[in-house]
Amino acid sequence: MGFGTVVTSFAVILLCATLVAIGAVTWQHLRYLHARRGPVQDHQPMLYGPKAFHVVSLAKLAPGTDLFEQARRLVRAIEGAGGQVVYAGKSLLIGLQSQQLPPVDWDFVLLSQYPSRQAYEDTRKKPEVASARAGLERIYDQGMHRPVLLNLALPIALLARRVRDVLTHHPARYPFQRAEGFPAASDPETRERAQRLQELARPQDLGRDAALVVNFVKHGSSDQRERDADYVGEMMGLMAEQAHGPMHMGRAVTVEGDADFDNVALVYYPGAPYFAEMAQSTFYQTILGDKQLGDSLAMITAPFLDCL
Repeated sequence: MGFGTVVTSFAVILLCATLVAIGAVTWQHLRYLHARRGPVQDHQPMLYGPKAFHVVSLAKLAPGTDLFEQARRLVRAIEGAGGQVVYAGKSLLIGLQSQQLPPVDWDFVLLSQYPSRQAYEDTRKKPEVASARAGLERIYDQGMHRPVLLNLALPIALLARRVRDVLTHHPARYPFQRAEGFPAASDPETRERAQRLQELARPQDLGRDAALVVNFVKHGSSDQRERDADYVGEMMGLMAEQAHGPMHMGRAVTVEGDADFDNVALVYYPGAPYFAEMAQSTFYQTILGDKQLGDSLAMITAPFLDCL
């Protein structure tokens, strides 16, 4: 075989490998985009300007007011004033209450995008937005810088993790096996949370096909971060295996109050029943002890933007 033939063969192999890689990446992005636009009801533009600013709004309804009516009013006010609401979710369960925030049983959450931080500040001051916010008992805004490239890379990172697990013959994490004796803790707060978690497993309209967990994260010590990396690694393995995972990730930016978080992450799971089954599984209970954070808010929500 001549040198020219070897070079040609190598070029063909390289081209085929490149086409396979491009096809795999395209397929991965399309299936995550299908989840985003379908069950997650997420209207996030894939591309946007470098100054774009995102805000997660936690809302508590005033007594006697309707969830859909108040959420619709706030969404229309934000979009009428120049913002874009990309996600709306009804709170199903607050798994972790942040020590930096008041212990409020929030009713719903919005994720909004603005052309810039200043545009958000200006929008918030507009009369229609101020009026819609005043109709709520309480509302808290958490800013986020959501890098375009990082979020576009997330599905690719999950694909790479899945390839690695397949090549190393990592055991399947799903289907889940229920942990014996769940819940093990005996304190009233944990028992109540476990009872509400089990309620998520029952069929329901909102959250049946998708659930989004809103996380505000404050990192702990170096030892805690090392242990937490083990937890995150196993969770990413599950997400890569079952085709779900982060839909929004970014650096936290304080826009009101003095709470200081490091990151914000909104993570998609294929339904509240799936999440409940996972949380009560041997897989999750085995790694939960490695979840080590300085502080965190974790709220399980059910998408409902398309209903508004």
